[in-house]
Amino acid sequence: LRKSGPQFPEERAEDDFFQID
Repeated sequence: LRKSGPQFPEERAEDDFFQID
């Protein structure tokens, strides 16, 4: 994952942040 997590919620919120689950 690139910029994923609550640190960059606006960077890739739909791409990475939710794909971690």
